[in-house]
Amino acid sequence: MISQQIDFERVIGIFIVNGVVILFFLIIFIKIWKRQKNRYSMLFSMVYLFNAIGLGLNIIYAFLTSQIPIITLDFFMMYLTLIGQIFALLFNLNLLKSITTLTAKKQKLIFIGYAIALFFALYFPMDTTINAEFIPRYSWTKFLIMILFYFGAFFIPIVYTIMLVYKTIETKELKTRWLFYLYGYLLLGFALANGFLYATWDNEIYRSFSIYFLVISTMIGGYLLYYGVGKSLKGK
Repeated sequence: MISQQIDFERVIGIFIVNGVVILFFLIIFIKIWKRQKNRYSMLFSMVYLFNAIGLGLNIIYAFLTSQIPIITLDFFMMYLTLIGQIFALLFNLNLLKSITTLTAKKQKLIFIGYAIALFFALYFPMDTTINAEFIPRYSWTKFLIMILFYFGAFFIPIVYTIMLVYKTIETKELKTRWLFYLYGYLLLGFALANGFLYATWDNEIYRSFSIYFLVISTMIGGYLLYYGVGKSLKGK
């Protein structure tokens, strides 16, 4: 069923805020893809594309009032957003390993393994509920599982590989740019964690300012990623 009334707060939080972030990420995706079409650019640009797609699903289910479609779209919104993290990890690994060591087959296996593990981490326990405003809410058990999986499978490995790449960089200028990449990912990482909490903790005071932290940290983090690495991508 389609919702006929959407309150003003949801208009601001979902349509305006999400719309701005989606447009911002798509612009960066296009800029990276147009600069060079190689495996580095492809992997890096997918981080932005999958985040934009995930946020797009968030806008779609804002119109719905039926529980199953809302929960389903919310699941795939989170799933596709986190799929982007797999591309970030593969991008770092490609910089650390040669193409003969990290073959296309190995990268596919890493991607498939992560995608399957992510699916089950998000699906069990599948105890998402819908509140009176038809907004998905997670249980604290689901929140704990998601946050532990995210930091263990994505955040820590990605930050670790970023630091490994940093140690291999010799020039001061590239080291500085790579630090911007690190800062950007840290911001995006904590924005994602805050997103999990936003969907779990139904506290009016927290939610009133959390949405602004989400959009600011996501956009600044996304730009720092691009400034640190995306603008420097060249054909290889």
